[in-house]
Amino acid sequence: DFITIIQTKSSLNANRLICAVQLAQPEKGEAVARALYHFLEVPSYFKIIIRNVIEVLSSCDVEDKHSLVFSVTSEKVKTMIKRNTVDAINSGCYGAPWTVVTLEDGRREVFFGSDRLHIIGHLMGCQIDAPLVSSL
Repeated sequence: DFITIIQTKSSLNANRLICAVQLAQPEKGEAVARALYHFLEVPSYFKIIIRNVIEVLSSCDVEDKHSLVFSVTSEKVKTMIKRNTVDAINSGCYGAPWTVVTLEDGRREVFFGSDRLHIIGHLMGCQIDAPLVSSL
């Protein structure tokens, strides 16, 4: 079961699905990554099956969804995963979430952890208005 594996064993298959979408329909990559992340974080979907992956892709208007799901094991997708992993390691990645921000002048800033969102937002010219921690 695709979803059980990516929820309990490894994120490799989720990464492969995102790469498959990026290769086939690059303009849909970000939307699918966001939708998949949201979909997997919803507790009521803990035991979902492959048709729900199709639902995620449908919510992002991805075309040829079934072929895309089966392309996650293609050599192109595997090569992209390997390249992304090497790029992450070369950028100094040592954990997740790992964020790389490329500034307008071409410099790259890297961040580990979600507690850096206000800094990332500032570098991107965005204001983070919500509190980053809940009150006790």
